[in-house]
Amino acid sequence: MVRPMASRQIRELPGSLSQRLALRAQRKHRSLAQQALLERGDALGVGKSARRRRVLAAIGTELAPAQPQSMALAPTDTAPLAAPQELIRADRSR
Repeated sequence: MVRPMASRQIRELPGSLSQRLALRAQRKHRSLAQQALLERGDALGVGKSARRRRVLAAIGTELAPAQPQSMALAPTDTAPLAAPQELIRADRSR
């Protein structure tokens, strides 16, 4: 059974806060009430943005140790690379 959502009203919101909230709502094509609910959810850590950040952080930690070998740094005990000029001269003398 689906329960209807409770309605909420925002009262006595300071003017500057109301203007900033209205501006963000307008930029995202949302109503003032929708924007307030989204921001409240994000502030409490239960909104879609907060959930998305948690999921991306979890994915990042899972992928961090599994770097491909091509991305790994070369070992430091290898011989130094030849200078580019030396490589060009060697190639010309072939």
